[in-house]
Amino acid sequence: MGDDADRPPEGEPKAPFTAGRTISAWGAVIGGLIATFRGATGDLGPVFLIGGPVLVVLGVVAFVVFRWMARRGL
Repeated sequence: MGDDADRPPEGEPKAPFTAGRTISAWGAVIGGLIATFRGATGDLGPVFLIGGPVLVVLGVVAFVVFRWMARRGL
């Protein structure tokens, strides 16, 4: 074993769970849009008119945070 055995391979390291983070953010946005639509049309209760937009905002914030983390290799 050489001196560089403890070093990571050269190139940009890929953070684990990057795809899962992105999928969860998009899922929150899409789920929030569906909940808002169904709450507005009367299929579900009016609480979904509040919970739906909250999910959309949460998904957008998560997407921005996950992109920020990816740029820093976290």
